[in-house]
Amino acid sequence: MLETQFCLFLPVFRVALSAKEIQPSVLSSLPRFIAGLPSSAISPDDGKRIIEATTRTLNTGQIPMTTILVCLESLGLLAKRVSYDFSDAEVMMVVGATTQALAHPKRIVRQKGAAIRNIW
Repeated sequence: MLETQFCLFLPVFRVALSAKEIQPSVLSSLPRFIAGLPSSAISPDDGKRIIEATTRTLNTGQIPMTTILVCLESLGLLAKRVSYDFSDAEVMMVVGATTQALAHPKRIVRQKGAAIRNIW
């Protein structure tokens, strides 16, 4: 039942993640959404869309720490939940974005960035 509801929202997330500027509310709900979807429902195109949206956000520079942590959490959940391999380009996007997190002044962000980078 709950998985069905998550699947119903998938088209909404696809549109929201494809926007040039992604709303913070979309990003903050993304980890819960990824965790709630059945892994078979996350297609390679959806994975790419999530990677592009989160890495683009991480690479923008001045964003709130909570947004950085949510993006990193989304990338970690995505890597753990899908059953397909990511392309080299997608992996490089994540590695580049986590490099930004490793330079953050807050230790929690650096630790999360390192953990996510190790998963990828």
